Amino acid sequence: MSSSPICEQFRDCPCCRIEEASLSSCTGAQRSSNSTRKYLPAIATMSLGNTIHHHLETKLEAASKVGFQGIELFWDDLMSYTERSSHQIAPFSYTQNCHEKIVSAASDVRQLCDRLNLKLSVAQELGADTIGVPSAIGNIGSADYGLTGDSTTLAKDLVELAVLAIPYGIRIAYENLCFAAHIQDWSQAWGVICQTGKPGNIVFLPDTFNICGALFADPSARSGIARGGEELLGCSLQKLTSLVPMNNMPLLQGADAAFMHEPLVAGHPWLSTGMSSKMAWSRNARLFPFEYGGYLPITAVVKTLVAAGWCGWVSMEVFSRSLGTEGEEAIWKNASRAGMDGRSLKRP
Repeated sequence: MSSSPICEQFRDCPCCRIEEASLSSCTGAQRSSNSTRKYLPAIATMSLGNTIHHHLETKLEAASKVGFQGIELFWDDLMSYTERSSHQIAPFSYTQNCHEKIVSAASDVRQLCDRLNLKLSVAQELGADTIGVPSAIGNIGSADYGLTGDSTTLAKDLVELAVLAIPYGIRIAYENLCFAAHIQDWSQAWGVICQTGKPGNIVFLPDTFNICGALFADPSARSGIARGGEELLGCSLQKLTSLVPMNNMPLLQGADAAFMHEPLVAGHPWLSTGMSSKMAWSRNARLFPFEYGGYLPITAVVKTLVAAGWCGWVSMEVFSRSLGTEGEEAIWKNASRAGMDGRSLKRP
């Protein structure tokens, strides 16, 4: 397997993560230019616009122009690029032949990123070293077939995946989602990781939105804050830094969320599809860090981690209904917003 040009100081930073039917990747910058950097700015391609209206090539150009040094390449963006390129495949078709075409298209994307000075790798074939595994969110509006919150079972599953990944030099990064079916808080995710015996290639993937969303926030409440949320979050962060080694968190995803002036309760249009209030909030109202309207204490999260010695990639990851805005100018606007906020977040 070829290795990515990861700065020695950031050898624990991930090259690739798979999340919610998506493939994302982020690799280190060249040693010669970034050997002294502690916080490296990156962005998820889906945060620049959805695949229905926006092309990956424009997203990459915009990310490069505003100063991002890496990207998280989401699976939908790669598939969209593949379908539009000479590697034509049928949407959502995963035969061996299609797999080869996807890998070939991914190689094209990597060359494009190299020309734009954006570093990435896509899947193991292209040098990826980390796969992100989020907690399951369940089936919206239907039964959660086969899902379990049993930590022993989840740990066993992670170990099986980790064992398969070891020969390829790939790590497994487990992530809590505040709107998940079961593993909603970081402590639950870390508990599962600890039950694996931590074979060496299982790490934790933190996200400011999901950390704050689990204990601090409640989009169904008029205050937007869960009862005792501030105290719970403060205690939780202190516990996190005392239990989780900072080198076990190679990437920090940064996102805030809008305060809901109309609480997400029964009758709200965002809940019509059967989503929980937190999932609907996550999918419709996330913001880049420090944007107007955001209210989550993400600065407290970042400062606590940095004070404990954390460093690495800081990646902007935002889901929002605004990402469906048509026109290329929407991509550039999102890149500008994220670039400004990313520069603030990576200097905590």
